[in-house]
Amino acid sequence: MQIIADIPHSIYKITVFKNGLKYSVQLEGKFLQMIFRLPELDAFDSNAKVMKVLNEDLLKHAIESIHKEEMSLNVFLKNYEDEDYFEPII
Repeated sequence: MQIIADIPHSIYKITVFKNGLKYSVQLEGKFLQMIFRLPELDAFDSNAKVMKVLNEDLLKHAIESIHKEEMSLNVFLKNYEDEDYFEPII
């Protein structure tokens, strides 16, 4: 697997990978990670074409998706805010 690009973003780490003829886009947040695998289509048959699609539409939708998932996780984690996460050290 080869790293094609690291896309700068203020909140998420975004990495584009190429494995053979397939491309993947990985978004990493504080607690979540999402990977989008692109199908083998003529629209995604070169690094330049993949980066163009990412800059136009896919990246916007991917960021919206991971943001929604993080918001859902935050609602769940609020139930555990007051609990100790670590065992006491004796």
